Amino acid sequence: METQLHLLADQPGTWYGENTQYSGRGFPFQHFVAVALPESDFAAWVKTVQDRHHPLDTNRYARLARPSVRNAVVEYSPVKPQLFEDVMGKYVHAGAATAGTTPR
Repeated sequence: METQLHLLADQPGTWYGENTQYSGRGFPFQHFVAVALPESDFAAWVKTVQDRHHPLDTNRYARLARPSVRNAVVEYSPVKPQLFEDVMGKYVHAGAATAGTTPR
């Protein structure tokens, strides 16, 4: 399933969020804090994450996708090109095959 999360923040701030779609054993603990930063602070945060060089590739994604509960936040950079499309395509094509249709 693909979902989108949007936050429109016109000023710096911190907002509490939670997963509202049941998704397994860890569902009650799926809370998060969304932080909106001034542009210069955001750019500094992006650079810090990029400098750590903690890539998200196919192997790390496979470990990340395993069921888990209450894991610490991990920031990835860079992300393998087309990783999202590859993951979504795997499930879209599998769903179409079981339904007897061809994905568009």
